[in-house]
Parts: sequence; C-alpha cells; structure tokens
Amino acid sequence: MASELSPWTTQWMSLFNLFTTIAFIVGAVVFGFMIFTILRYRYKEGRSEPSDAPQPGTVPKDRGKPLLLFALSMTTLTIISTLVIGTFGAFDFLLNPPIKAPEDENALVIEVIGFQWNWRFKYPNGVETVGELVVPANKVIIFKVTSIDVKHKLGIPDFKIGVDAIPGYDNEIWLQPMKEGEYWIRCYELCGVGHALMAAKMKVVSESEFESWLESMSGGG
Repeated sequence: MASELSPWTTQWMSLFNLFTTIAFIVGAVVFGFMIFTILRYRYKEGRSEPSDAPQPGTVPKDRGKPLLLFALSMTTLTIISTLVIGTFGAFDFLLNPPIKAPEDENALVIEVIGFQWNWRFKYPNGVETVGELVVPANKVIIFKVTSIDVKHKLGIPDFKIGVDAIPGYDNEIWLQPMKEGEYWIRCYELCGVGHALMAAKMKVVSESEFESWLESMSGGG
C-alpha cells in the first residue's frame, strides 16, 4: 500500500482519508435532505399552501428556526476547523524532519539540481549522478533542491511529495523511504519543450547495498 512507503505518505493518506470521509458524510446528508424535501413537499393536487407561505404583494414573514441555524453554523465551523487543523498538521510534519542534518549522522543530505531537462544529484562525499538517485531504505533523506536555469518542481508521485526548484534558492524537503524498489521522479512545473521527458529514477536499496554502490561510484575498492 502507498501508506507503507514512508511516514510522510502515511500522513498524506490520513489527511486524504479525513477529507474523503467528511466529504462523503456531508454529501450524504445534503443529498438525503434534498431527496426528502423533494418528496415531502412536492406538488400534490388539492394540497393547500402553508399559512406562512410568501404571497404576491406582501413582505414575507420571518421563517426558520434560530436554534437549527445555530446548530448548522457550529457544525460547519467544526468541519472546517477539523480540516484546517489536519492540513496544517500535515504541513508541519512535512517541514520538520524527525532528525536534523548535519547534526545527526543518521540523516543523508543530497543536493538536487534541476536543469532543462533532467535532475542532477550530489552526495556528501562528492559523488554526482544525473537521472538516477540511489538512497538507502529506512534512512531520513534531506533534499536541498535548486535549479540552474528556469523554475522546476521536484516531485515523487509515489511518495506524495513535491518541492519547487528555484534558481538561486535552496528549498528543503525530506523523505524516509521504508520499502525497497524503483520509483519515478518527475518535474511538476512546466519548464519548456522537454518538460514531459524530465524524469529520473529513484532506487531505494538496503543500507549495505547503498554503501557498496556509493563506494564504487567514488572510486573505492
């Protein structure tokens, strides 16, 4: 399942499920009430109009129940507050990695440079790759993202994350992949004629496999 890929994906799916559940409940209530009203107050031959029904040439009388209006207002406020708090909680989770780098050696910092039309990745030991990112599973990865030409946007669809790549500015985003495999990195910002082809592959491997790969790429034995 997508929610098992990383802690952030789990957070994203929880927020998505919250929105979907509330939307379903509200939709069911609204459509249910609409159907009830149509059936209950539909025109019938011989039925007289309510005594307080608006009449031509007269000012309509006040109708409705203040307590019902208050209850509906409070329900709406509760729903909106729940969604806002959930959304800000998810953003706070995204913007604050569980560990800090470089203070914590368990974090891996990778520089990501967008250019027309590919991605370059720089590792702490100086290794650079283009079009391919290799990272270890179960480790916090902190991406420092920028661009050298136009605005791009780093996006990893399977992990539900994205961040702008802006020339002259470093944006940060973090990821903790939990499941080994291959995933696509895309550009989410229209950046020219090659935008559709601007993609890189991210390989999530075991810690030992990552160390071996990094050593081989740096010219180690």
